[in-house]
Amino acid sequence: MLWVELNNRETLDPAHKALSLLTAPVHLVVSVPRKIYLWGTQSFEDQETLIAQNKDLENEIIVLERQVQTLAFLEAENARLRTLLNAVEAIKHPVKTVEIISEDSNPFNHHVMINRGSVHGVYVGQVVLDSKGVFGMVIQLDSLSARVMLVVDQQSAVPVELLRTHYRTVAQGVGDIEQMELMYIPKTQDVQVGDLIVTSGLGGRYPKGYPVATVTEIQSDDQKFFRIFIQPIAELETSRHLFLIEDELSND
Repeated sequence: MLWVELNNRETLDPAHKALSLLTAPVHLVVSVPRKIYLWGTQSFEDQETLIAQNKDLENEIIVLERQVQTLAFLEAENARLRTLLNAVEAIKHPVKTVEIISEDSNPFNHHVMINRGSVHGVYVGQVVLDSKGVFGMVIQLDSLSARVMLVVDQQSAVPVELLRTHYRTVAQGVGDIEQMELMYIPKTQDVQVGDLIVTSGLGGRYPKGYPVATVTEIQSDDQKFFRIFIQPIAELETSRHLFLIEDELSND
């Protein structure tokens, strides 16, 4: 009986092998969808991983960009503060530091509001500087704020002199943020483009020797007088912190 079973097994092996050969393609075909499914699932998971990693990288880039922007702002702020400290050291009078809080919306006025008023000792007529030069004058007070008229305002007139020749005159605002005008300079005077204009100290209001403007244009249409345009040295459109000269001024 055992011999029959062994004999039958030997007899069936070739048939079994043949059947295996015949069914192998069928198993292969049947397994293909599963393999495709597994491959697709893995690919989808890989894609999700890549998308997540990409988002993480984008977020890191945004954080780094903000850090760079913050660093640039801090560097600019430090440079501005150093400029302010240097300016304070160069000013010959006691000063109070103030900050601009708003600008006048009236296009015919060149005024700003500062964050100090009468309770802080601010007074009408007080001279205002920035880190570069003469900025303007206090013209109106509230208890906690004050209005400053810029030197370029049409109502502004600053006693000045040409530093090179010491010729004294008046720098008049013309309502243009970028220029003023020197009044009544006779053609007998030596005036050149680039000449520095400083406060003369006359009138007892503005201190002597502070930069006001530089000569940018000289017109000679009039028979007796030059028409001279000057550009303010103070950074009228960008300065944020200003200095109020605290003591009553007298000629030096």
